[in-house]
Amino acid sequence: MVLKKEMRERLKDIIETAKNTKSYCKQTWVRSFENVCVYGLGQFFKDAFAYRELKERLGVNYLSDSDESKWYQTFYGIECVPPKDLKNIQNLVVIILVGAPKELEEQFKAWNIPYVRGYDLVLEMAIHGEIDEVDFEKNTILDVFESINSARSKEIYVEVLAQRLAPQFSTKYFDELCSPATYFDHSCYEITDNETFVDCGAYNGDTVRDFLSVVKDFDGIYSFEMEGSNFRQLTAYVHSLEESKRNKIYCYHAGVWDDKITLKYGNEETAPKEGFSLLKDENGVEVQAVKLDDILSGKRVTWIKMDVEGAELKALKGAEQIIKSQRPKLAICIYHKIEDLWTIPTYLKSLVPDYKFEIRHHTNTLGDTVLYAH
Repeated sequence: MVLKKEMRERLKDIIETAKNTKSYCKQTWVRSFENVCVYGLGQFFKDAFAYRELKERLGVNYLSDSDESKWYQTFYGIECVPPKDLKNIQNLVVIILVGAPKELEEQFKAWNIPYVRGYDLVLEMAIHGEIDEVDFEKNTILDVFESINSARSKEIYVEVLAQRLAPQFSTKYFDELCSPATYFDHSCYEITDNETFVDCGAYNGDTVRDFLSVVKDFDGIYSFEMEGSNFRQLTAYVHSLEESKRNKIYCYHAGVWDDKITLKYGNEETAPKEGFSLLKDENGVEVQAVKLDDILSGKRVTWIKMDVEGAELKALKGAEQIIKSQRPKLAICIYHKIEDLWTIPTYLKSLVPDYKFEIRHHTNTLGDTVLYAH
């Protein structure tokens, strides 16, 4: 009980700090600084800097990199300075555009330079835009904390929120929170041999492959994938399976949503924010999105997994009747939008008050925080 009380108090400090600094919205927070530096001029920089208009939208006026050959060169009209020079710049924030920035973050902490992870910032810019103060004030973080089942999950929840909102309150980095067996962690729920598995964001069939490796038999699999190349790989994999298995697997070239709708996938200018993919497509591709309640009406469903690029809440609303009537176990990604860490558990509790929640984190960076419900 003492540990739980300590975690809850730390969570209150995280929330209060986020309110005071506006760190719940990375763009607003970055723009509050007089000087903005992008650190890391590798592939992520090439992909994101101009495409996301970081210079114009966030006021970037410094660049830096560990590669000495880039020092004092100019990129997009901005000079690259040695990292040591950053210590002398007043009112500075650093956007870290490298893949696994743990060591860099420790360095910036030692220099007392605030920073934001580029991936976190890009997710916000690409998927859900800017969160305003009124929206964050309505957060249900403390209620979600109380509804989480185990001490381990409570700790992961607090640490992930600290890392995302106020790193100064974190005591563990993502690699220390990481656990294997994405979606198939037996400590989160029971897995049986008569499941009907719904795979939303089926990618190339990797989750179906993992599912088949942990069950001896199954009643059915319904796989939804909206990206064309991924869908072709998914169907090719299913067709390679023995007939007794592939005849029970149904593949849909579609996204999942709260209504039947046509989305333009990959084009942020024309697509709803929830319909964005990190895959870049300047023109966008029209695809169908469907409601699970419509497609799976009358079907038995025991398990739903979702990793759908920030559309998870929309997709869950499209499965409301299935969830309320059948109470399937759930594995839902809650990392794409920072507010998903509290809005999705709150929504699911409104449908099934008796759901028990577990939280797991499955990578050494901020990606793949998953909510498990049973």
